[in-house]
Amino acid sequence: MLKKIWDVIQERKIDGYLISKRENVRYISGFTGRGGWLLLTWDKQFLIIPKEECVQAEEETKGVRIVCLGEDESRANCLEQLIKKYRIARLAVEMEVFSAALYRRILQIPGIQIEGLDGVLEEIRSIKTPEEIHSLRCACNIACRAFDYLLDDIRIGVTEKELEAKLSYYMTVLGGDAKPNFNLLISGTRTSFASWDAFSKVHTIRRFDTDGLWNRV
Repeated sequence: MLKKIWDVIQERKIDGYLISKRENVRYISGFTGRGGWLLLTWDKQFLIIPKEECVQAEEETKGVRIVCLGEDESRANCLEQLIKKYRIARLAVEMEVFSAALYRRILQIPGIQIEGLDGVLEEIRSIKTPEEIHSLRCACNIACRAFDYLLDDIRIGVTEKELEAKLSYYMTVLGGDAKPNFNLLISGTRTSFASWDAFSKVHTIRRFDTDGLWNRV
């Protein structure tokens, strides 16, 4: 997988590739925290993270240089220092999530060029390896088992909010690698909405949908 990214970097004659989408940072480095930026050069990987996530990064990543931010240091400041230190002249970024403020700041570095490189990692991620297919099967199995357990909890007087919490609990204890985010459990006429916060009110349950971050029932 990394070889494909290196090939793109060399083909585009890029000196550095800043990855800031959380799902892409996780896919490449294995880091599951929320505050990481990943800077790729031709032969190095730098994971820029807050100090409080350093222990987690050390446990989850391999072959990555972990750059722990100081107490008052920003990710943008650290990125700027790395660009200067390793003489990055052409920086590719995920333009979809690259802020205008950071764009203006980086452009102030003498000789720097910035170009958007969106969709490359998404295309690479779309072709699953045997290990990823196995993980997907495991995730589907966890979601289905959690759903089966939840059916026993559905009864008159139980709220959507309670069921949503139980669903997250079941998915975690059955082997999920983290507490599921964005579980959606709604009932009655509001199931036509694409997303909705679970109400504490009791509704007549006609059907309900659940949507997990890594799996779906």
